[in-house]
Amino acid sequence: RWRLMAVGDVLLDDTEARCANAFAHVVPQLADADLAIVNLETAVASAATGSPAVKTYVFKSPPSAATTLARAGVDIANLANNHSLDFGPAALLEGIGHLERAGIAVVGAGRDANGANAEVRRTIGGVRVAVLGATRVMPAPAWAATASRPGIPSAYHNAGMSARVNRGPYTRARVAQSRPRRIIG
Repeated sequence: RWRLMAVGDVLLDDTEARCANAFAHVVPQLADADLAIVNLETAVASAATGSPAVKTYVFKSPPSAATTLARAGVDIANLANNHSLDFGPAALLEGIGHLERAGIAVVGAGRDANGANAEVRRTIGGVRVAVLGATRVMPAPAWAATASRPGIPSAYHNAGMSARVNRGPYTRARVAQSRPRRIIG
């Protein structure tokens, strides 16, 4: 038996600026999880990196947000959402670097389509788990990762992600044959 904690729409731009602990009331729950995943709805980059996208709401959290997430017990950050590129591809890539250096695996974004569609695999309590990230909210076509452009994967007609889900030990057929395994995506 194992415990998954999935947290949606995490935004740290204001709390980091005020040096407030956004996770003060949930650290025990995150610590109890065998796998803690957040949907990080913000760019994580220095103030000088990137320019704001032309949209109503844009968010950027400072690099310290990555350490805050790691200290709270976050294992994986999903960046496939409508705010990860609020300050462009340079801020996205900088944020991926900050998160990975803090020990947080990233799904749903990458240097190219292959990286953006990549899964993170873990074995927890003998159960093999694969985590993927994709979005159904793509603010602009340029946000989509391509073979030569950083970005995020679309959940619509994504052959690269479908190929990852439908291969190896994570295929639906094998999951159906063996109840202890689950697909998380």
